[in-house]
Order: sequence, then structure tokens, then C-alpha cells
Amino acid sequence: MIIMEKKVITGLVGLLIIAIAAVLIIGFADKSPKDIINNETTEEPPKIPMIETKYPEILECKKITDIHQQSDCLWSLGKEKKDWLICEEIKDGRWKDTCYHDVGKETKDISICEKIKDQYTIDLCISDVVYKTNNSSICEPAKGEAIRDKCYYQLVKRSLLNHSLCDKIKEDGLRDDCYYYYMDTRLSEKDSDALLTKCSRCVITMDDTERKACYENCANDMLVCGKISEESKKYECYERYVNEEWILESLRYSEAQPIPAQTLLAICREMKNGELKFDCYVAAAIKGEASVCGEIDFEVPFDGGGSRTKVYNQGLCYVTVASVKNDQSVCDIMPEGELDHWISKCNDYFL
Repeated sequence: MIIMEKKVITGLVGLLIIAIAAVLIIGFADKSPKDIINNETTEEPPKIPMIETKYPEILECKKITDIHQQSDCLWSLGKEKKDWLICEEIKDGRWKDTCYHDVGKETKDISICEKIKDQYTIDLCISDVVYKTNNSSICEPAKGEAIRDKCYYQLVKRSLLNHSLCDKIKEDGLRDDCYYYYMDTRLSEKDSDALLTKCSRCVITMDDTERKACYENCANDMLVCGKISEESKKYECYERYVNEEWILESLRYSEAQPIPAQTLLAICREMKNGELKFDCYVAAAIKGEASVCGEIDFEVPFDGGGSRTKVYNQGLCYVTVASVKNDQSVCDIMPEGELDHWISKCNDYFL
């Protein structure tokens, strides 16, 4: 019995040894002889990022322990290589934004500006890229609508290429600002076209055909105001134009209708009494109803003293409207009495 038990135990031990051997054989099956000898597995060396392979200097910068000095090192490298991917390695947010700005400016790539987090730096980046290129095509690569809008606005501010660039802006408020800036600058000394100087020449050194074309061009310049969606800003734009003598002159004698007659009249009513206000009423009467002349209730002072009376101004307004529109029916609506003299003058014009 004892001998039988020993044989069973011996048999079990033998099976266990065979099982262990099988496991070891399977475990070493996938290893090379060298691995088995060294008792270790083969491991791939750590991969170096492509950007660090392309620019080994990045690794040198990263050895710097001070975060600001490390950022300065990477920023300088990014600017030198003109590669925004180097900026990605910068940990400090402000240094990274500055890097994007400088690379975007150097490469004239507006899309790099989109990577910036700080709003002021974004605007500065767009402005600087526009300044270096002065070409509307640079705005197109931008993926974000807000970036493209600001790009177009900066382009108009940079060179006043064309107010049609404002049309491309999607955001209403910024588009209105763009139109207003364009119009306001057209009336300032910054405008290379010297609009007011050009319009002042309509009345001199031109034949009738040239003068008519000149008036039309100057009056139609005001059409951009009508594109402004915000009513108070639109009114302010019109007002800015109407308060210029030569623009009013063009408005009176052109066939253009760049401003609604009622808006023009509203602006006239708010003007300070004087020759310009009178000219405004005449323009409003020409573009709207001749009866507007009857609203004139102010005198116009002369430079040398004295003034034109209210009745004189009304009569002169009616006669001017009748002659400009070549419409004798205007004479018929003039109120009799104080204006009898002017009614005669009005009808005499058509004899």
C-alpha cells in the first residue's frame, strides 16, 4: 500500500515538472537567442517628436529650467524659423501668444492669429498682417468669422481700398463701424482722394457735362451711409455729409437720391441758422416737396452786417427749386401776399 502511494506521488511530481517545462518553452518561443541569454526583452527607443527632429535647437531650449528664459528661447527660435509649430512648445500663455503674433506677422498668415488667446494680441496680429500685405485676399484663409471680419475692417482702415470690403463683414455692429469709418475718413484730410476739394471744383473749370458728372459722383458718395443698419449711426453719417457745403451743392444739382428726403429735412431743422441751413432746405425741397421752402423761418446774416429776411429766403428757395427742377408748377404753390414779388420772378424764369 505504501509502495502504491509512493508511485502515485512520483507520477504527479513528474507531470508537474513536464507542465512547468512546457510553459517555459512557450514563453521563450518568441525571443531571440540574444534575449534569452540576456534574460531581457527588446524595447524600442523613445521617439523624438518630428518638430524636435526638424529643429534640434528646441531640445536645447527645453533644457533651460527657468520658464521665462525657456519661453524666450523658444520664442526667438520660432521667430527666426518663422514656424508657428515651435510656438506650440511654449508653456507660458503670454509668450506663446507673442510667438504666434510674430510668426503670423512675418509669414503674413492671418490664420496663425486665430491661435492666439488674448483678444488684444489677436487684434494687433490682424492689424500687423494687414499692414504688411495690404491685400484683401489675406483675410480668406481665416477659419473664424470674427477674425475675417476684423481683417476686412483693418484693411479698410489701413488703406480705404473700397467700402465694398465692409460688405463682407458679417457682424452688424462692426460692419456699421466700417461704413462709418470709411465715410468719415472720406471727409477728412486723411483721404487721398481729397473728396471735398474734388467736389468744390464741380462749379469751376468744367463744362456742363463734366459738371453734371462731378455732382453725381460727389452726391453718390453719400450712398454708403444708407448701408448702415443702426439708425442713429446712419443719421449721424448723413449729418456728417450734409454739413459740408460742397456736398450740399452736389446734392442740389445732381439727379442722385443718396439720402431720404425726410431724413435730409430732419437734419436741416437741427442745423444752426445760417447759409448752410438755407442750402440744406433748398436741397431738401429739391429732393422732396417744394413746399418745404415754406418752413424756412429764419434769417441769414451777411458777413458785412445785416441779414436776408425770412420772406426773402423762402422766395429764393422756391425760385431755386423751380429752376433746378425746371418745373413751373412750383411757382403755382407759392403762397400769395408776401411772396408776390417772388412769384413773378419765378414765372419770369420760364418766359
